Amino acid sequence: MKKRWDFSQQTRGVWLVACILIVVVTTVCSIVIYVQVSRNLTKQIRRGLFWEAKLYREQLEQIFYQIGTGLDGIVNSQGAKDGNSEVVQKNLYDLKECVPSIGRSWMIYDSGQLIPSYDTRYDYLDQLQWWQTYLSGDSLRYLGYPLGKSQAVMGRPYLGENGLSTMVPLMRFAFRNSKITRLVVAEVDIGHALVESSEWSKNPVSLYAADGHLLARPYSYDTKESEVLADHCDDPLMQLQIDMPREEMGFAFFERGNEKRAGVFLRVPSVGMIITVERSAQEVLKPVRYIAGGSLVAAILSVIVATMLVYTLYNAYRKLQEAEQLALSAEFRALQANINPHFLFNTLDRMVGKAVTSNNRDIVDMLRALADLFRYTVSRPNHLVTVEEELKYLQRYVYLQQRRYGDRFEYSLKVDEELLGAQIPKFTIQPVVENCFVHAVEKSMDLVNIEVHIQDEGNVVKISVLDDGPGIGVRREQEINLILEGDASGRNVTAKGLGLSNIHKRLQHLYGRQYGLVIQRLERGLRVQITLPIVYESTDGVP
Repeated sequence: MKKRWDFSQQTRGVWLVACILIVVVTTVCSIVIYVQVSRNLTKQIRRGLFWEAKLYREQLEQIFYQIGTGLDGIVNSQGAKDGNSEVVQKNLYDLKECVPSIGRSWMIYDSGQLIPSYDTRYDYLDQLQWWQTYLSGDSLRYLGYPLGKSQAVMGRPYLGENGLSTMVPLMRFAFRNSKITRLVVAEVDIGHALVESSEWSKNPVSLYAADGHLLARPYSYDTKESEVLADHCDDPLMQLQIDMPREEMGFAFFERGNEKRAGVFLRVPSVGMIITVERSAQEVLKPVRYIAGGSLVAAILSVIVATMLVYTLYNAYRKLQEAEQLALSAEFRALQANINPHFLFNTLDRMVGKAVTSNNRDIVDMLRALADLFRYTVSRPNHLVTVEEELKYLQRYVYLQQRRYGDRFEYSLKVDEELLGAQIPKFTIQPVVENCFVHAVEKSMDLVNIEVHIQDEGNVVKISVLDDGPGIGVRREQEINLILEGDASGRNVTAKGLGLSNIHKRLQHLYGRQYGLVIQRLERGLRVQITLPIVYESTDGVP
C-alpha cells in the first residue's frame, strides 16, 4: 500500500522554510541597511556642520579684520600723529558708524594725553579694572594676542557694564625707535558683532575662548548654560577639543539634557577662539529606529515583511536625500559668502592705496563695482537668475581684477543674445572664471587670455571658460575629473577641485546627472565646460 502524501504537512513545511528564509534575509538586509544608512547620514550631517562652522569662522575673521584695519588707519593718521583731538574723535566716531558692535574707544599717548571717543566717559575708564592695571606701569607697553591679518592685538575679554555681554578690547600700537608712542583701543561687544549676521542668530552656534570660557551664544539653551565668561570646560564639545589638542576640528554625538545632539568644534587660531555648531541628532536616529523597528516587525509578521522593507528603504532614502540637501546648502552658502577672501582683501588694499596716492575717479568706480558685487552676492540666496544678470555680476568682478592685474590678462565674452533671458543658478560662471585668475594669471609671467563662450545647442546651454595659462598635467586632469564623479578618496583635493566639484554637484542636484561640469586640457591652458538645460520661465527659487 502506497504511503499517502500529506499535502497540508508538506505545505506547512514549505511555508515554515519560506518564513524562516524571509526572516533571515530580512534581518541580514536590515542589519546591512542599518549600518550603511547610519554611516551615510552621520557623514552627511558631519559634512554639513563643518561647512557651517567654516562659514562662521570666515565671518568672525572678517569682523576682526575690519575693526583691525580701521584701528591701523586711525593710529597712523596725521591727526593722531599731531595729537589733534578733534580729528581723532571724528575718526573714532566714523569707525563706530561702520562697525556698530564697537562700544567705547579711546587713544592715549606716552605723554599721558588721553583722547576718548564722544561716548566714552573719563569716569568709565577710571573704573575699568584692566585699563587701570595697564596704566599702573611706568610707560605704555605691548601686550595682547596678535591678530592674523592686521597689526592689531586682542586683549583679555571681560564682562560689559550690563553684565550680560562680553567685551573684547582690540588695540593698535604705534612705535618710534622701538618705543610705544601712542595706543588706540576699541571695545568690541562680541555678542552684538555676531548677531549682526542673521546666520549667527538662527543657528545653535557658540563662541569660546581658548581656555573654555563662553564668549557668546546667540542661540541660547537656557540662561544658566548661556552665562558669558563662565567656565564651560565641561561642555561636551569643549571636552572633545580638549581631548583632541592637535586637531583643527572635531565631531561627536552627545546628550544635552534629554536630547541626543550632533556637533562640531573648529579652532580659529587667527583670533585665538573656538567655534562650536550643533543640532539635533534626530536626522540620524529616526531613520535608524525605523529600520530596527521594521526588521523586528518583519521577523514577527513575515507576511508583511516586503511592505515594511519597502517603507523602511523609502524612509531611509528620503532622510538621506534631506541630509544631502542640507550639506549641499551649507556648501553653497560657504561658496556664496566666500567669493574669495584674498581677492576681497587685495581689492580693498588696492582701493585704499589709490585713495591715498591720488584723487582719481577710479576709486569711485571701484567702490561702486565692489558694492554691486556684494549686493548681488547676498541678495536672493539659492535663486535662479538670468544669464544677463550673472554676466553683469561677472563683468564687475572682471573689472575689479583689471584694476588689480592691469594688462596681465585679456578678457573676452561671446554669448548668443537669445540666451540672455535664460535662467541659470547664481554663482555658476564666476567661480570658474576666478580659477583662471588664481591658477593662470597669478602663476604666469606672460599675458593670459580668458574667454567665456555661452552657446545655444538645441535645448542645452553650453558655457565654456578657457584660458591659455600654464594649465595642468594629465594626472591632475584625471584627479579633478574623478573628484567631479564623486571619488575623492586618497586624492589631493585642492580648493580648485573642491570648488569645481561643488558647482558640478549643485547642477546635477538641480537638473539631473546628464548635466554638470567637465574640464579639458588644451595644448596651452585649460577649458571648463558647463552644461545645463535652457529654462526661460520665471522662477521664484531654485527647485
